[in-house]
Amino acid sequence: MAQMSVEYSRDEINQKIPYAIIVEGREKKNYGRVKREYLKEFNIKERQTIGVYYNIFYKWYLVKGVPDSYHFTIKNLQLLDRAGNFFGNI
Repeated sequence: MAQMSVEYSRDEINQKIPYAIIVEGREKKNYGRVKREYLKEFNIKERQTIGVYYNIFYKWYLVKGVPDSYHFTIKNLQLLDRAGNFFGNI
């Protein structure tokens, strides 16, 4: 079964994807209370997916800039929204 995907333009990415928050916040995931809450909030598969996107987002945020467009699966968009909320509130 194919996963549904959405293509976002650069403007949509900047408006809808909390990539900067994920990059900034994920740096804290290995320490103390944040580590415990991170392990409780996200299962192993979700943590791996966040890690893959972290590498992409790091390049966007600090190296190359956001591309003209990018495809996201609906499932990953929901996960990235949760991750953005998590890292934005730690």
